Amino acid sequence: MGKRGPAKMPTKLRQLNNNASKRPINQNEPKPAAPAALKTPKGIGPAAQKVWRILSKKLLAAGLLTEIDTDLLTRYCVFFIRYQKARDHLLELDRLGLPYYDECESKYGGPTRRLHPEVKLEKDYHEILYRIEQQFGMSPSARTSLEVELSAGDSGDALDAWRKSA
Repeated sequence: MGKRGPAKMPTKLRQLNNNASKRPINQNEPKPAAPAALKTPKGIGPAAQKVWRILSKKLLAAGLLTEIDTDLLTRYCVFFIRYQKARDHLLELDRLGLPYYDECESKYGGPTRRLHPEVKLEKDYHEILYRIEQQFGMSPSARTSLEVELSAGDSGDALDAWRKSA
């Protein structure tokens, strides 16, 4: 069973709001370090390794990847490839003009339709990916609850960085 109630506000954000809720702040909150070196994990396929390399660099640059998060990122990449395969199968059915179901006989003897397994797989993988994306702040709504320390002179805006370099 999941945790009840709304997700907790990050400690840094609570401190910036002068702890409006007046609840005690966890002073012993773990602060894992960023990985010393990004090594592509073994035991996953080449496509998942490619996704891992791309995402790990982006998450590390955003300050959202720590040493203990690398296994979660690996699982995300594996599920992402599985999701793509299920989606590609459904796109192929669309391209051929075929329905997402098979005609079959029900247990009562009448005709019925059964969805292709890829329809459920795509939905299940989508839900798993969404949950992991929320943990890493990979959606606009998830990022609203995150706070990242910026280096001096860095606004965090890619457009500002481009303007400064030009």
